Amino acid sequence: MNIDNLKDLILQHVKAKSDKVSLLKFLAGEYERLNYSNSTTVEQVIRKAIENNNTCLAAREDEKLKLENDFLKTLLPNYLSVAELKSAVVHLNLDSTGASVGKAIKYLKANGLAFLPEDVKKALE
Repeated sequence: MNIDNLKDLILQHVKAKSDKVSLLKFLAGEYERLNYSNSTTVEQVIRKAIENNNTCLAAREDEKLKLENDFLKTLLPNYLSVAELKSAVVHLNLDSTGASVGKAIKYLKANGLAFLPEDVKKALE
């Protein structure tokens, strides 16, 4: 998801009079705030919001935060699991060294697969 997709999503939710508008506007604002000097992605902003909510949830129960996280997770791509990553790269015969992780990531990106880099490392262990 890029910022234009997020802005379109905000407009859709405004038209639908959704209760998610303020959350989506918050994400857009965080993206704009963080992206002025580096290459922060909307996905990173969403993952950070989920992480922050999880920190709060570890300290106390809050149904609103749980629902917010559920919604935020729908905005993220469906990543391959560690097991799926293992099966996708098993034929490459790679070990768990940094160079092998890099080769696996390059292969997965070339094939258009969605994954988390830390999961690639786990898949090669």
